[in-house]
Amino acid sequence: MSSEIAGARARMLMNRLEVDNAKLEAKRASLAAKLHRLRNVELEAEKCILEAKALELDRHANEDQLTRLWNRRYIETVLPARFEDARCSGAPISVAMADLDHFKEINDRFGQFTVARR
Repeated sequence: MSSEIAGARARMLMNRLEVDNAKLEAKRASLAAKLHRLRNVELEAEKCILEAKALELDRHANEDQLTRLWNRRYIETVLPARFEDARCSGAPISVAMADLDHFKEINDRFGQFTVARR
């Protein structure tokens, strides 16, 4: 009888150990999931920062720093599509370009101005 009791106690201890191990594994999985969620939030924030930086770099690459007007790179990229849109719709299109020599002298004499666009 005492060996049956000892066997039952051993099985009970083994069951308790298995339950404790299962609880620990569930806790580990829960913590791992929480860590993944936090990492996703961190990555999303980093993505937003990088997207804003990309927009800023694109703006710097496509506009004149002083006048904030579009530069040649931007115009060469966008103008063909604008011409095609106007051709397809039959709408008129206008383009004004200026190449000013000695622009610094003009700027010094009349001052800098801010151009509103977009």
